[in-house]
Amino acid sequence: MNNSVQRKASKHEDGVDLISNLPDPLLLLILSGLPSTEEQIRTSILSRRWRSVDLDCFRLSGWDSYRTLTVERWIHATIMKNVKQLDLSFEPKEKYFEDMVIPHCLMTCTSLEVLRLSCRLRVILPRISGFPALRVLKLENVELFDNDLVKYFFLESCPLLEDLTLYECVVDKLDLLCISCPNLKKLTLLNWCKYYLCSSLKLSCPKLVYLDLKGEVASSYIFECLYSLKEAVFYPECDAIFNKLFHEFSHL
Repeated sequence: MNNSVQRKASKHEDGVDLISNLPDPLLLLILSGLPSTEEQIRTSILSRRWRSVDLDCFRLSGWDSYRTLTVERWIHATIMKNVKQLDLSFEPKEKYFEDMVIPHCLMTCTSLEVLRLSCRLRVILPRISGFPALRVLKLENVELFDNDLVKYFFLESCPLLEDLTLYECVVDKLDLLCISCPNLKKLTLLNWCKYYLCSSLKLSCPKLVYLDLKGEVASSYIFECLYSLKEAVFYPECDAIFNKLFHEFSHL
């Protein structure tokens, strides 16, 4: 027993810990089993091996007691781990109410394939092309307020985007919500609050196969280049919108 204790002590003196000898999948399994994100962050500093472990998925939820600056630092840390799927869900407390600035590193991340963002904040996008590998994007309860940024974001970013969901997003500050994604195959738009409507919605997605539109998203609709559309699901709030949509897609 004494020899065993001495060997363990010798390892610690040499700066080697037990976690360092574990394979990457086991390290990720241990971290994912911890009950909170805070404990995951604290545990990650126990071993230098954590610094070289790539992340497939990182989920952060219920962090209403943290400032957005702190969360932006955590996002940066996950990007450094080549994260593939990022799921952020929160509703900040009033005293911490701030705009959510999408970090530059997140926009330019070459490993990120799936991004889910749920928050009751205004989202500010950097004026750069981004999300070069993103295939799935879901925005929930996000306020989009800048016409130029939204147009730039959906027109020139996300070149590989295939699946887009806007769920109860606040777009009433927009004159035009233009979704023009060359590779988009599935689009889901849901809004049951008439106060969130934008003036006009324009869709121009030549590879779109599935369209799901529930409630009201805009006061008027413009559809272009929907050559590949095979299935459309509508739950309109008023007859006028239904008649417009039914006329546009009567060939389906």
